[in-house]
Amino acid sequence: MIDIYSDSGKLVKRLYGPEHFFTRFTEFNDGVRIGSRPKPDYYRDAFYSPVGVGDELWVLYNGKFVNKPGYNLLAKDILVFSWEGAPLRHYILNDGVSRIAVNPEKRKIYGISSNPEYHIVEYSY
Repeated sequence: MIDIYSDSGKLVKRLYGPEHFFTRFTEFNDGVRIGSRPKPDYYRDAFYSPVGVGDELWVLYNGKFVNKPGYNLLAKDILVFSWEGAPLRHYILNDGVSRIAVNPEKRKIYGISSNPEYHIVEYSY
C-alpha cells in the first residue's frame, strides 16, 4: 500500500498493489517487550525504493513471499503513478534490482542488482 500525502499532511490517495494483499501481523510478548511480527504465511514484499520524478511517483514492486525458499529482494516491476494516484505505466525489467534512480532527461533507469554480484544496471525507457 502507498499513501500519498499533501504538503500539509492530508491524505490525498491510498494505492494498493496489483495483487491487493496485506502482510498480516501477530502480537508477541516476551515478558520484557510487546511487539508485532509478520505471520510467515502472509509475509510478502510489496513496494519499495520510491522515486519522485517530476509529476510522477515511481516504485519498485516485488510481491514475493519472504519466507519461501529461493526468496530474494530483487524486483523486476516498476509501477509509475501520478501524484494523485492514477496508474500511468508499468515497466518490467530484464533483471531484478533492489533500488532505482531515474534520469528523465536522458530517459534512463538505473538500478542496483546483486545477481551475481553487486553492480549498476541501466535501462532506457
